[in-house]
Amino acid sequence: MHEIEVPGRQAGVERIALNNRDVRKIRLVDKGLRGGKLYGIAVETDDCATFAHQPRQRALTPPSRRTPNQVPWTPASRAAWRENRWRLCCAIVLAEVSAAFRWQGSCVQIQLRNLRGEAMYAIVNGVRLFFDVHGEKLVVDGPRMREKPTLLLLHGGPGFDHTMFKPDFAQLADVAQLIYLDHRGNGRSERGDPALWTLDQWADDVRTFCDVLGIEKPVVLGYSFGGFVAQAYATRYQEHPAKLILYSTAPVMLDAPALDAFEAIGGREARAVAAAYFADPNPETRAAFRTTCFPLHNPTPDDPLTGLRQIVNNDVALHFFEGEVREMDFRPVLDRISCPTLILAGEKDPRTPPVLARMIADAISPKLVRFELLRDCGHGPHKDQPARVLEMLREFVLAPA
Repeated sequence: MHEIEVPGRQAGVERIALNNRDVRKIRLVDKGLRGGKLYGIAVETDDCATFAHQPRQRALTPPSRRTPNQVPWTPASRAAWRENRWRLCCAIVLAEVSAAFRWQGSCVQIQLRNLRGEAMYAIVNGVRLFFDVHGEKLVVDGPRMREKPTLLLLHGGPGFDHTMFKPDFAQLADVAQLIYLDHRGNGRSERGDPALWTLDQWADDVRTFCDVLGIEKPVVLGYSFGGFVAQAYATRYQEHPAKLILYSTAPVMLDAPALDAFEAIGGREARAVAAAYFADPNPETRAAFRTTCFPLHNPTPDDPLTGLRQIVNNDVALHFFEGEVREMDFRPVLDRISCPTLILAGEKDPRTPPVLARMIADAISPKLVRFELLRDCGHGPHKDQPARVLEMLREFVLAPA
């Protein structure tokens, strides 16, 4: 038996709760691992209540005789199990889970299916990534079960989280299963090594995340910075996405169009504040930019509660805008994108002006790309015209690939 104490916080992760009780201990009941079987998981909470989950007992057999739900059990995997059991246990956030074990890289992982639509974690390329699921994958359709597409939502920032999609995008659950993902270093995901806060790594995380959860041919929507990640992912893994939605984003960040747009909306002060942040991203210039320029992103005032719901990590934002964003330019490789692509841009978006979004459309095969410019909309047009934007997204998701 392995017993793990659960601290209040570890690596920025909120305290684990189970059935509204704080978890104190998690015990993996494996009877010494000698038979290569896991016999159950027992969870003890602070008020001494105990929950138990017993997955189907599956012998761990050599790779040559593996079934999809079996993994080889070797001295190395046993050692990795012991070394990584904390990460495994942190993933257990419900008593009602279906657990399957899978060999992935250097650690054994639990793949969880959440039966009540609550948020979970996945271990991806060495870090715990937070994700949330809304809607069913399989729905009843007369005498058969019909599979809905998976819509993977990549949030903007960096430094923010997936809550910017909520609650508006939940309406798309009638046509797709929605999966919200917090990038490494963002939101409720582990921070990881700052040296790996790069577009290549974030793109690799998207692909590996899909592999870990068994997601095939997702429709991937990247919003603002999430669109940078989506472009990196789609140009590195051309055959993986079924469709791509690039939403209020750009292939390259050019100061001049953004400064002109901020000045047109907010005057010389807005231009000066934006210019100071673009030239020297630091805590002071970023704070001024958020105060002065964020309210100019959309004609419609933002929900004042949005910022209170978000988990903000300014460190990852400054790391990115001080460094990689200055060299980012996807234009030479966008012709690698090989799936249907919808580009949505707001006419009055000062952060990623439509002239930049048009550069994406111009670089992708005309047979694959659809460009939509939304009048009287800013950065994230759903904030200004939610019904119109959601209808466009719904139509694109349902259209034949």
